[in-house]
Amino acid sequence: MKCFAFIIIAFSLFSYSVSAANCYTPEQYRAEQALRFHTNLMVFGLYCKPILRQDTYGAYQQFTNRNQNVVRGQENQLISYYKQAKSPAPEKALHSLRTDLANKTSLQASQSIVTFCRNYTVAYNKAKAMKPVEFQHWIEQISLKVPRPTSRTLCGAAQKGK
Repeated sequence: MKCFAFIIIAFSLFSYSVSAANCYTPEQYRAEQALRFHTNLMVFGLYCKPILRQDTYGAYQQFTNRNQNVVRGQENQLISYYKQAKSPAPEKALHSLRTDLANKTSLQASQSIVTFCRNYTVAYNKAKAMKPVEFQHWIEQISLKVPRPTSRTLCGAAQKGK
């Protein structure tokens, strides 16, 4: 009987770890949102320069240089997720995610560059002045209650979080 109970407990723990690998913790969810923001800025920088007649890509590069430690910290959150999910190449999985995000955003932008640039101008203007502490604060304030595009759902009770 004790052996049977042990098997059930072991199976439950295994099932939880497998299902947890298919969903994000709040920190991982916010990390993906931060990388989406960063990716949108990159695409904005590439597409919107002629429309805004500003060095939008240069502003993206300045944002990246200024916030490189925060961006790298968010990337590390997702690399940890991929390791937990038993990805054979966690860094490659991160690069694939970033490439996929950039491709989807570029496709969206190419459908109507003017609309895309207009829709992201507020975020771009905010990012131009954002310092690392402000970017980190912005990430921490991402609500878990507001649905946002993401590659994974939030794990169980985390969906009831902030």
